[in-house]
Amino acid sequence: MAPLTTFSFGSRDHRHLNRYDLDVWSNYVDFSALRALELAKEIRIDALSWATTNCSFTSLETLVLIIEWKDSHELDIIKQTEVDDFVRSLPPLKDLKIDGAVGPSTFRAIVQRHASTLKRLWMGNVETWPREEVTSCFTGVLQEHPLLQLEDLTLAIRRSKGDENEVAIYKTLGSLPRLQTLDLTLDCADESILPHVPGPDASFLGWAVGKDVNDNDEAMELTQDRSFDDFHQQTFKDLQTTDGTHLNYGHIRGAFIDSALDEKLARAIHQIMTAAKGPRSLPLQRLKLGTRGGCQFGSIDSGVLAG
Repeated sequence: MAPLTTFSFGSRDHRHLNRYDLDVWSNYVDFSALRALELAKEIRIDALSWATTNCSFTSLETLVLIIEWKDSHELDIIKQTEVDDFVRSLPPLKDLKIDGAVGPSTFRAIVQRHASTLKRLWMGNVETWPREEVTSCFTGVLQEHPLLQLEDLTLAIRRSKGDENEVAIYKTLGSLPRLQTLDLTLDCADESILPHVPGPDASFLGWAVGKDVNDNDEAMELTQDRSFDDFHQQTFKDLQTTDGTHLNYGHIRGAFIDSALDEKLARAIHQIMTAAKGPRSLPLQRLKLGTRGGCQFGSIDSGVLAG
């Protein structure tokens, strides 16, 4: 009997996949013969660590992976290296969909290990990374390890009012020589009023600013944009967080600016990417753009802007 070449883990309950699931199935499935593996529900990080040590995926070409979120961001930081080690332990993949607890270090591991073969990449959670990490990954890392075979890319990035960092990301994506299909979501959420998350600044959860969550002040301080004039520094009293923190008019104005996606902006993004194509590059055949999170301010998810 020929071994399985495609296998999907999943169940009808909400239980995460764990190391014992993998251990049991390893008695029935030859993981080394699999060419496609779909983990159709969240997998615990300790299960990935177990798989790195005990499983051989020598024939694998396609992987769908959803990594569990931890309640503690500190555990996410500690365990991120285990996710990266699993990614590096795999043979060079052609198709990868990865979501959940995925940070910049995992993106670097993906590119360093799979750049020469990857044709399709669906990357989740990028919009939660610090802006400087996104710029570093999608400019510096991709220049060092270009995805020369990539044809189809899906991801979300944080909008920053079309500044030079955002434009640099568009240029880098456009420079991928074989990229023909791009599904790009522009995340417009304003996290500037979130409290500080204790832990190393390098954490992909460390983008929050404001006061420490352990402070007993009645309200957190907002990060003031120096471009705000007197009017836009005024408090918008119709919206506030559960601890009493109010937004400024400048935050509302910024949300409208970032969320505005019209034909002019879409054409501008397309032109930036097209201009970045090299002489032997394939043309971009399909560009899908969307926005989300325009009415989300830290812990506030308001219907005011959506209405």
